[in-house]
Amino acid sequence: MSETIYTRSGSVVKRSVAGEVLLVPVSGHLADLQRVFVLDEVGSEIWDRLDGRRTLEQIEQELVEIFEVSGEALRADMQGFVGELQEAGLLARSVE
Repeated sequence: MSETIYTRSGSVVKRSVAGEVLLVPVSGHLADLQRVFVLDEVGSEIWDRLDGRRTLEQIEQELVEIFEVSGEALRADMQGFVGELQEAGLLARSVE
């Protein structure tokens, strides 16, 4: 998983509303409100870095430094989060 690179879907918008960070899948002009993701600070940072250029390992290294957490704990959280986003169709795998 660490060498995998993901790209965010173009059919998702990230918005800050009342102190919450939301990912809202959109199709045309309509949002699918049943699939809105509310992100915490770490999730928001991960989302911002899923840019099609960084590997998951690079993202993990950046976030370990920012949040001063262990790589193992962050890796487990990232795997779950990325899996949910991928399952929801919000990410595309660029490289394996």
